[in-house]
Amino acid sequence: MILWATKKALSKALGIGISKKCSFFNIRNCKDKNGSPFFKFSKKLKRHFKIKSSSFSISHDLNFAMAVVDIKG
Repeated sequence: MILWATKKALSKALGIGISKKCSFFNIRNCKDKNGSPFFKFSKKLKRHFKIKSSSFSISHDLNFAMAVVDIKG
C-alpha cells in the first residue's frame, strides 16, 4: 500500500492520475545508498511530461499511507 500511495501521488502531481498516459508500470520506487526514496521513470513518461527531477516523502501507520511528491519540469 505504501508504494502504491507514492505512485498515485506522482500521477496526481502530473495532473492526470493513473491512466494510459501514466500507469503503475511507468514508475519505480527506489532507494539510494542512504535509504532515501526516489522515483525512476520510464523514458516515455519522463519525455512526455518533461520531468527533470522529483522527490517524495512517505508517511505510514498500520493501514494508512500518505505521500507527498515534488516534480520539476
